[in-house]
Amino acid sequence: MTDDVCVYIRRWIDSLRGDLYVAVSAERLLELMNGYLEEVGEDDLDVSEVTKEDLKRCLKHDDTIRFATKDGKEVLWLWGGWRLHSLIDRVIEIAAEEGEVDVG
Repeated sequence: MTDDVCVYIRRWIDSLRGDLYVAVSAERLLELMNGYLEEVGEDDLDVSEVTKEDLKRCLKHDDTIRFATKDGKEVLWLWGGWRLHSLIDRVIEIAAEEGEVDVG
């Protein structure tokens, strides 16, 4: 099932991957998405807030994202499955062009 909230969530995750984020806490992702909704809005979205339940529902069948828990906090690992190879290839490409890749 794909709905507007799921499309919105996936766009955010694709954007984070594009910037080579490897993981994000569920709380931080919700803060970013909901802050954007509050300040700018999203025309094709009929809700004013994305919940943790929305995240889990929309991503439960996506094997490229893994929920992990550390010290009671949930984190989304954004590069599971086949996407991990894509990340490695991108890091190698950047290292070849720039001479190094810094994770910070």
